[in-house]
Amino acid sequence: MQNFHIVYMDTHNNQGNFVFGLEFSSLSIQTDTQKQSFTMSLMSRSRQDEVNKMIEISDVGIYCHVLEEQQDPCNVGALGNGHSRDDHLVNPFSVTVSVLANKAAKFDGAPQYDMTVELSALALSVDEIQLTQILSLCDYFTICALRTKYGRYRPSQSSLSKRHKGWQRMWWQYAQNSVLADVRRRLKKTSWRYLKRRLNYRIGYVKLYRMKLELLQKGQIVSKDILQELENMDKECDIDDILNYRTIAEQQLQVVDASIRRTCEGDCELHFVQFSHYG
Repeated sequence: MQNFHIVYMDTHNNQGNFVFGLEFSSLSIQTDTQKQSFTMSLMSRSRQDEVNKMIEISDVGIYCHVLEEQQDPCNVGALGNGHSRDDHLVNPFSVTVSVLANKAAKFDGAPQYDMTVELSALALSVDEIQLTQILSLCDYFTICALRTKYGRYRPSQSSLSKRHKGWQRMWWQYAQNSVLADVRRRLKKTSWRYLKRRLNYRIGYVKLYRMKLELLQKGQIVSKDILQELENMDKECDIDDILNYRTIAEQQLQVVDASIRRTCEGDCELHFVQFSHYG
């Protein structure tokens, strides 16, 4: 990848266009042949279980500056031509990341990764104007998040463009509905109906997820009905609840597997004793 550039422009308090940008000149991902050949010579199975990758990014820079009046906003994206080095929040630097993925040594079912990061000289510099714009940008993102959350209660844009009769009531209803939505959301989680619904979801999700794990253990195909039902429940449940339900299903399956192993071991010992007795 060559000449990557992300630009964000915003107007604040009629002070002109402020430009924020992230850029780098090149990005490459390749196999680290030296480490790969070394591990392959040590262990033959490393050819399948270990993968060495090297990621190199050159001239990474983050900048912020005021767009001049005579400057065309369409040309800001020209790498290295739209701003001076004094505008950089983070002066251009290069970074090399070495990643070792060990597929054999899994933790909770996921491969283990070993990463090494090497940076060239890293210099940060922020002036007062840049700091003001960074804080303004953070406020803007915060407002966007609130509008996403409470946008359904916000009056229409046409009614806000001018102060029509009753505009105070519109804003008051907007604030009231937003606060009540949070209150109802908190009270909902303490109601008996919610607790009953959550218990039913837990029982159903654990049952379906355990069936899925059992089928995968046996090398069988999981039916579309089970996958579709789990997907629907994933949309309805919180991520913390989903992780909790899956952990319960995995623990139940481990208990069953351990019980089966103990039963098999007991049967083997019994057969051995009987064989020794008759022998």
